[in-house]
Amino acid sequence: MSARPMRQRWLIVAGAALALAGCNRQEPAPGNTAADMASSGESLTRALGEDSRFRATAKLVTAAGLDRTFEGKGVYTIFAPTDAAIAALPEDQRRQLESKAGRPQLVALIRQHVVPGYIEVGDIAGGIKAADGTVTLATVGAAPITLHRTGDVVRLGDATSGPRLIGRPVAARNGVVYAIDGVLPPPRVTSASR
Repeated sequence: MSARPMRQRWLIVAGAALALAGCNRQEPAPGNTAADMASSGESLTRALGEDSRFRATAKLVTAAGLDRTFEGKGVYTIFAPTDAAIAALPEDQRRQLESKAGRPQLVALIRQHVVPGYIEVGDIAGGIKAADGTVTLATVGAAPITLHRTGDVVRLGDATSGPRLIGRPVAARNGVVYAIDGVLPPPRVTSASR
């Protein structure tokens, strides 16, 4: 066997590993680039609402009143729980978040999933690699989130059980949305942080 076919196989395996990690492309899919969406004027709010993976998250963003924020000029990266992740929340917690009384908790929960700025797949992969497998990002919420890479898996929060990055990101004119398969817990409030 020559070195060339072996190298090609290695590149295919490496490419498959990146796809499994959820960071599968340095460039967004055709028709899903920031430039394509910018020309159509698609906002983060619209990107969430039009992607079938994020209908429940889009509904919660609207209930929290953050849809106007994601329509505006600010640029954000959203780590959005999929519909399955929202459905996996205990029913009483979902009802509380969807209630008028639960709006402050809902706003805090969503803000915990939002990072200021546009973070591309390459930025995430490069940051994790440069930091030996872990990188911490400031959120617009009360606490930062940490991304961990173990093998082909990138997790947010807890390195062993936190939500995983899955699928391809969705670019919008004012940011990007990454799918995650769980909901990040809101930061714990301790007596020292009050």
